[in-house]
Amino acid sequence: MLCLGIVPGRRLPCREVTAAPAVCNGTLQGILAFVDGCTLRADAGIYTRIFNYVPWIENTIQNN
Repeated sequence: MLCLGIVPGRRLPCREVTAAPAVCNGTLQGILAFVDGCTLRADAGIYTRIFNYVPWIENTIQNN
């Protein structure tokens, strides 16, 4: 899991929105797993770190 904040003044996705990406330098780092409501404050969202899932993702894409 990753706990990521946001740039002040920007919004995190609402709790109803899942799978929002966390991208750093053009590379996907995580997928939103949880955020506590909708907020304008720079609260953190909890993201699933995808590093360990890359082989599964690549295999799934290749086979479908």
